[in-house]
Amino acid sequence: MTIMRVSFTCFLILSLAACSSDDDAADKQDATQDLNQDASQDTSEDDLLPQDQSQSDALQDDAASDIVGPFGFPIRLPKQDHKIECEGESFDGSTSYFEGPDSDFVCTFSYDGQQGHVYIQATPVTCTMMWGPIPEYSVKAWLSNLQEEVVPLENPGYDFGGNHRNDSFWFSFDGKKLTYDHSSFGFGWRACQPMDCMRISTSDGATVLQDGCTMERTIPVTCVAVDPDGTVPELLDNFEPCAGDPNFRQE
Repeated sequence: MTIMRVSFTCFLILSLAACSSDDDAADKQDATQDLNQDASQDTSEDDLLPQDQSQSDALQDDAASDIVGPFGFPIRLPKQDHKIECEGESFDGSTSYFEGPDSDFVCTFSYDGQQGHVYIQATPVTCTMMWGPIPEYSVKAWLSNLQEEVVPLENPGYDFGGNHRNDSFWFSFDGKKLTYDHSSFGFGWRACQPMDCMRISTSDGATVLQDGCTMERTIPVTCVAVDPDGTVPELLDNFEPCAGDPNFRQE
């Protein structure tokens, strides 16, 4: 009887020890997982590798620009504070810069019986000093038609329009070059409103097939600049001849 009690006691002690050992191991494993999880959650941007940081920034940029406008385009937030060093010196010999925003527009589209809207993203990338800083742009553009399809436009381009800001935009479409331009220029040959007409040329732009930017404005378009917060203003055709335009009789 004594031997059985001793054996039972030993069995009980060994079982408790084994359970305690298993519990300790489980506790240690849980603690290790908690530590790893905490470390992962506490990782700051300063702890990220350069490539990880750039990916994080890219995701944030994508999220910030993912604003779907009224015509189906994912409208970006136009950057307002580009500062680009220009080739060539200013008049006093100092370094010159272009300082300004992206040039993003939404415009109406009407050509050969097709109706829709065009979205232009023009980003200044270089600059030349020529009586003032003249930027050159990297351009992306899309067409949204009445079937609610959004397709990229081929060969888009945007011209700042020199110091007078007589800007224009063009792209290839249906084997031709379509150019958005101005039909009226005021004092000093300066445009007074956004692009308001379309000119149709051969694919190389060498020959004008239909000039809708004469005084008659036979191919009218309406363009609005995208606001800094990504809002697209209402597209209203409020065209008026510019004050001082010699082609229009001024009342």
